[in-house]
Amino acid sequence: MLHRESKKQITLIPTRRHPFVHQVRLNLPTGPKFIGRLDEAGEGTFYTSRSQRHILRISNSIGLNKALLEDDSIFFNWIVIDLEGRKLYASREYFRSKGRTYRFANESLEPQVFMPIDELTMKAVREFEKEQQEKKKLERVFDRSNYERVYSF
Repeated sequence: MLHRESKKQITLIPTRRHPFVHQVRLNLPTGPKFIGRLDEAGEGTFYTSRSQRHILRISNSIGLNKALLEDDSIFFNWIVIDLEGRKLYASREYFRSKGRTYRFANESLEPQVFMPIDELTMKAVREFEKEQQEKKKLERVFDRSNYERVYSF
């Protein structure tokens, strides 16, 4: 079975039934830990399950592995977290932009990016994605108008 490794901290293990679905394994000094599954079909979605014990109580937030979020060689755009039956939604960019990174003294806990549970809604993610698209449009317009202004005869 072929494994795809990313900086040796994350390994994607293909499933037998679905060619685009992988188990995501985190390779820690304390041993391997499966943290979710990755569906690379479409825009790509990372699915994971969490329980109440995974909540960072100081900020009422949920964390995801920082290396997974930052490694662009691992393809996915969307994140779905099942918190004991409650679905939480985010995009990768939303998590990276709005989340806070925490490093723990315990070596069994890798650096993670945390987002408040209340901000992991489809409505908040759609608003963020819409703002990002508008910013990109403005950047393209600015770049084009600057080019035309500089190089016009």
